[in-house]
Amino acid sequence: MSFLNGVLAFGALTAMVPLVIHLFNRSRFKVIKWGASHLLESVLRKNRKQIQLEQWIILIIRCAIPVLLALALARMVVMNWNSFLFFLLLPLAALLFLILVAFAKKTRFLWGLLCLTCLLATALGALGFLPDWGKDEKLSAASGDVPASTVILLDDSLSMNAANSFSKAQDFISAFLRNMHQQSETSILQLGGITASLFDKPTSDSGALGLRAENLNAEGDRASLLSGLDQALTITAEGKNLKREIILLSDFRKQDWQDWDGTAVDAFRKRFSSTPNGPELTWIDFGSNAPQNLSVEKVVVSSQTIGVGHPVMIRATVRNFSQESFEGNLQVNLFADQNETAIDEAVVSVGPFASTQVAFTHHFKTPGPKVIHAEIQITDDLPNDNRRSTALNVIEQIKVLLVDGDPSEEWLRGDTDFIKLALTPFEESEEKNSKEVAQRNGGMKDLIHATSLTVDEFTKQSSLSEYSLLVMANLQNLEINKVKEIEVFAENGGGVLICSGNQMDLDWYNASWGTEGSNFIPMQLKGTQGNLQNELSFTKISSSYFEHPALSMFNDPRNGSLDQALIKKWVIMDESKVRNDPSVTILARLINGQPILAEKKFGKGAVMLWGTSIDTDWTNLPARPSYLPFTQQITTYLSEKVLPPRTVDAGLPITHYLNESERGIEYTLSLPNGSSRKLIPRKRKDRYILEFTDTRIPGTHELSDPEKIVAKFVVLPSVSESILEKASEENVASAASALADNVNRIDGRESKGWESYLTMDSRRKFGRETWQILLATVLCLAFVEIILLRRFGRLAR
Repeated sequence: MSFLNGVLAFGALTAMVPLVIHLFNRSRFKVIKWGASHLLESVLRKNRKQIQLEQWIILIIRCAIPVLLALALARMVVMNWNSFLFFLLLPLAALLFLILVAFAKKTRFLWGLLCLTCLLATALGALGFLPDWGKDEKLSAASGDVPASTVILLDDSLSMNAANSFSKAQDFISAFLRNMHQQSETSILQLGGITASLFDKPTSDSGALGLRAENLNAEGDRASLLSGLDQALTITAEGKNLKREIILLSDFRKQDWQDWDGTAVDAFRKRFSSTPNGPELTWIDFGSNAPQNLSVEKVVVSSQTIGVGHPVMIRATVRNFSQESFEGNLQVNLFADQNETAIDEAVVSVGPFASTQVAFTHHFKTPGPKVIHAEIQITDDLPNDNRRSTALNVIEQIKVLLVDGDPSEEWLRGDTDFIKLALTPFEESEEKNSKEVAQRNGGMKDLIHATSLTVDEFTKQSSLSEYSLLVMANLQNLEINKVKEIEVFAENGGGVLICSGNQMDLDWYNASWGTEGSNFIPMQLKGTQGNLQNELSFTKISSSYFEHPALSMFNDPRNGSLDQALIKKWVIMDESKVRNDPSVTILARLINGQPILAEKKFGKGAVMLWGTSIDTDWTNLPARPSYLPFTQQITTYLSEKVLPPRTVDAGLPITHYLNESERGIEYTLSLPNGSSRKLIPRKRKDRYILEFTDTRIPGTHELSDPEKIVAKFVVLPSVSESILEKASEENVASAASALADNVNRIDGRESKGWESYLTMDSRRKFGRETWQILLATVLCLAFVEIILLRRFGRLAR
């Protein structure tokens, strides 16, 4: 026996009200002496027991009515004949026999004995001393005739497109909704990526739910099974019907059923077993073995921010998940935006269960947000992963502010002269009237627009908001207001490059930006090392493998080598206190092991500390071929920190920064499935942002205002979706036993999922709600009470 609305069962306590009223009325009786009262004593002695019996019957009925009414409102469910007998039929039979005792004087003993027998049987049955007669006999009819509260967990991850698994799951849902009981309620949860519900609440409108389900596509990220099961349990626990069920429709891939959190599994099992009238679990497998699948696993570009006319290098990784070998016959095409005409193509080879890479180079002729796609031209079991994309931004120029700590009127004698020349070679060539150089470069513009200021000019600078990067070359110190302004600039996503030199006040840097201050710089500065006059003290940058993206290009010797430059003098960085700090990264070291270039994440931006000069005062790096790509790579990397990533994994938020003047514009985000969302700017510290968190659907998202496309974002599915290997029977059985004692499993791979479910469901029986019976009993008792009051009154007269 259980209750669907258990809280209302406490209404049975109102049975105390008639009893209290009865006792209260008895205490109000007064004894009045009357001369002829002795004439009634014999009559009273004769009828006293009969009157008391009648009063007890009326009191029992009056107490039973609120009890039964409370049980009806609580929707008491009797699961078998055993409960129905001991908790409903026998107590009512005892009351009936008690009424017969009051009327049948000749057979009073028999009815009294039967009444006591019923009460004794009820007590012994409730305490478990009697056999569980009828416990296995269900009260209800077939399961299909019982209203149900059902949650369907639909795996709409990308892998469900293999072997038409998703179409089979949709066919099952259509059949289920067509046969749904009119009083049933159903929810459908999409499991791909972030678990999402088609409707906010369970619905009985099978037509609307079916229409939504038919329009779904399997394009989500990796299925979140445990999260979906947990949400489904919450929904069914609040269901209004006795029959409750959670149906999982999935392809049962190995990737989805391994590496589960044991704590989460135990928590679900405990919650599931403790849920009153818990749901049944039914798992239907629509996945089939897919022996051939290839995918574009990764697309990497040389930079997320590209200048108009500048080359961008694109590298695509192709992985083969099959046993078939492709020898020079696998074509890879490159596409841009929505153009379905390939802008480049290549033919590659890849062996069984191996991967290969293909490189492209492209020049964008117009600025704006762009999307690059790499696609393999092959027909396999999962065509949906044959294309992978990445978003980038093509701009006219990146604005960089250079602050010179030791300026000079003589060219290449100031601290920022060399870096400005390296960042803006075309601009400097034009300034030097080198028309031949400009013509030789096809009139290409510099990607970077650099502005150089002295410290005094920088102090008067009103704002840094128009710049992506601030380069501080050999600055002694700064005023406190500028210190705070630079920190806010970096915290909001700006990049800061601090270059060392002979003007630097190391004590000031430690006190203001070290561990004693705001902890802005990557490490504490311990002093300087090296002698400009002693070549024996010179050192070099270690030629080890560079893992950081800002220096990874130097792993290819064709791009130059940093270890050819001499470092004559440098600042000693104390890394002893930051070895376990995840926000600090050492990009490069000297051959003596000391850090020479370090980065620290600060808010949404980054701060880099270059341990030697950026000009020729302490190093001859500016005279080496690697200087130009070195400075441009560092600058581009730090500048990109200003912008949130345009390519994100499914489930991570999409963010776009706005200027003050843009906050009043209406923005719309177009999703890959054709729907759109209105985004409202909100302020975060000193800037406005647009943010979209429901990135469960992989693909291209376009952000636009009423006039133009503002930005393009790419949401990537997990690469594990391309691994179509099915979970073993042992894995699924182990997971099932870990979650619940009983899980119904159905094989739906041969398009017979619905027929198998019907066969299984026809064997199930569910308990019956008794509120109709209880309500009818309440009405009968009320009617019986009226009759008994009139009957007892006449007998008394």
